[in-house]
Amino acid sequence: MLKARKRWISLLVTLAMLVAFVVPFAGPASAGAASYTAVTTIPQFDPGATNASSTWSATVQVKFDPAISGQLSEAYVEVLDSSGAQLDINGYNVLSATTVGAVYLNDGQINSPTGEVSLQPSVKKIKLGILPNNSTDPTAKATVNLKLRFDAKDCAAGDVKFNVFGSTGQFEDGQVVVARATGGAVTVALVGSVPTIGSDSTKNITFRLSESSGGALKAYTGSPSPSVKIKLPAGFKWVGASSSSGNVYAQPKSGDNRTLEIYCSSASSDRSIYDITATIAVADTDVAKYGDVVATVEGDNDTTVSPSEITVATYADYGVNVSVASVPTLIAGKYDQKTDKITIEEKIPGSLISGRRITIELPSWVKIESLTDKSTSNVDEGTNKFQWPDNAQIDYTDNKIDLYMNGLKSDKAKFEFKMKLNIEANHSGDLVATVSGAGIPETSVTLAKVVPAVTAAATASDVKIGVQDQAAPDIILTENVAGAIVKQYNEAAPTTTDGFVTKTVDGGKLSVILPDGVQFSGTPKVEVTSGDIDIKADQARVVDDPGYKRAFEIPIKSESLKASTIKISGIKLTLDRTVPEGPLTVKVIGNAVVENSGSADYEFTTDKATEFVLANCVTPAPGEQKGTAVFKIGETKYTVNGKEVTMDVAPVAEAGRTYLPARFVANAMGVPDSNIIWDQANQTVTVIRNERIVQMKVGSNQILVNGIALTMDAAPKVVPGRVLIPFRFLAQALGAEVVWDPADPNTITLNF
Repeated sequence: MLKARKRWISLLVTLAMLVAFVVPFAGPASAGAASYTAVTTIPQFDPGATNASSTWSATVQVKFDPAISGQLSEAYVEVLDSSGAQLDINGYNVLSATTVGAVYLNDGQINSPTGEVSLQPSVKKIKLGILPNNSTDPTAKATVNLKLRFDAKDCAAGDVKFNVFGSTGQFEDGQVVVARATGGAVTVALVGSVPTIGSDSTKNITFRLSESSGGALKAYTGSPSPSVKIKLPAGFKWVGASSSSGNVYAQPKSGDNRTLEIYCSSASSDRSIYDITATIAVADTDVAKYGDVVATVEGDNDTTVSPSEITVATYADYGVNVSVASVPTLIAGKYDQKTDKITIEEKIPGSLISGRRITIELPSWVKIESLTDKSTSNVDEGTNKFQWPDNAQIDYTDNKIDLYMNGLKSDKAKFEFKMKLNIEANHSGDLVATVSGAGIPETSVTLAKVVPAVTAAATASDVKIGVQDQAAPDIILTENVAGAIVKQYNEAAPTTTDGFVTKTVDGGKLSVILPDGVQFSGTPKVEVTSGDIDIKADQARVVDDPGYKRAFEIPIKSESLKASTIKISGIKLTLDRTVPEGPLTVKVIGNAVVENSGSADYEFTTDKATEFVLANCVTPAPGEQKGTAVFKIGETKYTVNGKEVTMDVAPVAEAGRTYLPARFVANAMGVPDSNIIWDQANQTVTVIRNERIVQMKVGSNQILVNGIALTMDAAPKVVPGRVLIPFRFLAQALGAEVVWDPADPNTITLNF
């Protein structure tokens, strides 16, 4: 029975607990939380200022959410500085109360809004009571907005707080920042941009004085004395000042117009901003220095001011600043090379003289195709005003262009544009433009860096004059810019309506050209060793250049996206006897690297992209004697290496050519009589000198050199007892250099 009774008791307890959870509690609604928030800007103040004794707090909102209607909540409010010290409260202002039946202050009911009310005497704390009235809406919140005035003179620097304590009802103990004590300071800054002045101009400058707290700009007591001084460097002066506030004003210092004095007759109670406008001018051009005009800033009357220096103007001579947005790399030998944006701007207004022109001149190896992306500032454009030249008006055969200065305004004029250029081949380095005219000094600017499409290099070795099939070093061709060696090149097609324009042509080729007297003995190998250019290596060939194999031609299949290198190897050369000793210089030409070579007035005569030394030409082939022979027209005596020899007939001149028996020319070059053969039947003379076999026929303009027929502009002829041949052609065919001095036209020199 006892166990059964215990089970019933346990069951009843459990049911009672379930009922407690299921049945609602029939008591009053739960209290909403109280919060304290500063709803206006936190004021800053200088605790050292006199007016700090009447400092107003930010507006604080006290909120019960939700409010309990009819329940009076009370708490004490005190004002504490950052050290925790109590500050005397000497005024209050209850601005509003919402969903509140009554507001109590120190147990007395007050009406909201109250306006600013002084407390006499001041108190350390106030008792605040709030009676919500929201019986019709139990979920509504009650709010009261108020601020307090307190004595913060000489309080600790830092945050000032409302401290709520001794709370009853819905009030809760807590704190909120309502003000901030700072060291009072004034910041001086320029309004707007730094102006530019000239030697005979003035400029108005507006200074903005911003207080960090009310009263930071200290007022004078007694006789007026400045609170802030702004002093110009030597050579400059202030010529006047004005202000936007009656209690703050400025004027140049009496007897020292370099100093601007700013006065404050009464300090502000709240943080304030003052604008002061002063006029600057150049006092002495011999003393004033060009550049930034930096003034010193100093506080007085216990005013703390910053910064200690301020740039108030830029002093400039009349002229223009010429600049370029960037310095691109442009390719010599190409059309349509584009600069970045060029800016020409007056240093000071009036630098450019209206009605005159400025000239933009580039180096003589550049021609201006057109101007693009043109714009102006502070310039009126249109008829009878400033007008940009259109493309049809630009002389694309010239390296300079004129802009006529019309439509200039009172502010600094600015002109901005880009250029499309045509640059002569075989140039490199800075492309410098000069700007002059319209009353301005000449000014220069680097517009671009110019490079050839390719550079070429070889490790030069010796090759012998007069020797065939000699191995030569490898040639390395290096693109200076990706895509510089092209398959599709530009051809110029200017028109009278559109000015300079180009059209794209397919089939770009690059050629390596040997000097006169040097030939390729076979076809070299060509390959790409780095980068992604594509060449037609299987179509590369040695090209005959009227009978002389001097050019190795490489067709281009596609341009590179990455600057590439091309290697030419397996080179064999043949040098004839006309090649002089010294460097063997090779050219790189072709429309793949030079587009603008030609005879038109918009083209250049330079056809090479670059040149380099492939080899060094050294002494003639073994067995040959190097020497000099000198002949004189009309004289039977000649010299060989200074030794006099007598002929039985003298050289004669006819129709601009010198004639002489073949034997004396050959003998002078060391050819024995046995190697000089006359064929009477065929009227031919044959001369054999080392590996050369030269044959000439009376009356024929052909000369055979090792079986290869070449054309002469004169023919051998018979005179009584002699066959006379054209002197120069035989000598050169035998490997000699013929020198004729216009100052001594009767003397002919052979170098062999």
